[in-house]
Amino acid sequence: MSTMKDVAKAAGVSVATVSRVLNADPRVTAQTREKVLRVIRDLRYTPNTLGRNLRMQATHRVLVLVSSLSNQFCSGVVRGMEGKAAENGYQVMLAATHQDPELEYRFVKSLENRSVDGMVLMDTRLPAGKLTGIARRYPLVLCCEHSEGAELPCISIDDEQAGFDAVQMLLAKGHRRIALISNREVDSARKRTAGYRRALREAGIPEDPALQIERYEYSSRAGMQACETFLALPQPPTAVFCISDDLAAGVCHTLCHHGLQPGKDMDVVGFDNTPISRVFVPAITTVSQPRRELGIKAMEKLLQRMEGVPCQKETIYLPHRLMQRESTGFLTEE
Repeated sequence: MSTMKDVAKAAGVSVATVSRVLNADPRVTAQTREKVLRVIRDLRYTPNTLGRNLRMQATHRVLVLVSSLSNQFCSGVVRGMEGKAAENGYQVMLAATHQDPELEYRFVKSLENRSVDGMVLMDTRLPAGKLTGIARRYPLVLCCEHSEGAELPCISIDDEQAGFDAVQMLLAKGHRRIALISNREVDSARKRTAGYRRALREAGIPEDPALQIERYEYSSRAGMQACETFLALPQPPTAVFCISDDLAAGVCHTLCHHGLQPGKDMDVVGFDNTPISRVFVPAITTVSQPRRELGIKAMEKLLQRMEGVPCQKETIYLPHRLMQRESTGFLTEE
């Protein structure tokens, strides 16, 4: 049985364009409409009537759930979503879950009562089985954070490889005592930790539990506390890999407080390339994610789901980039 995706491919247009033709959207040119209709006839495609009925009740609103409205990283991703949504006649609404699964689930329930047409989750705490069940009935997409075992689309970078690349750079500089500040609660953090461990393992360096600290918060305060712990060790680390820029800023602040220079006395690497990594003195080496592109791709996937494309497990990785700056002894690279 042919699908809307098959029609789009054969006609050389997007899935959204096929949907517009089926819904007699005046924005489609006569030439494109005729080409799509001809392919529909040739493939004997039968439209998804359930999807079309849902679109007739459309609110033209989508909801994006983030952990915190003050999260600098999320703001860049959301801007990408807003632009792509606006191009397609949708408005993006934003809500914070504060990492509360019950609050998150109440927001997700708005799909059932048709308050919104679709939803993007940027930091989910819901069980994979529950997410899969919801995604099979309603348009739902994950962005930046995976949910192990969930059967739905996810757009992100390869966090495990990004963590590996960051630590590999430190190893190439000759570091052997590399500390880690991470978080076991978040999927992306667990993957970055896995990358850290793989880099050490491939370099033949045994892990030292004293050099690995887990913090629930991603704050600079948590980074400061972790750095104090490292400095109190009989043999402190020579480099620290942090899974967020805020943590790295806290480490750099504490080093300076003790009269030590980041990038000279101890190398520091953050993650996300948020504004604090660029304005902090010294500028912080970090892993940059393509925030706007992540948002655009996530919204494209959500639009496809709202047009009736069936839900399927799919992970799309976008490329990351290591930004080497003064906190690892490099001149700022942009």
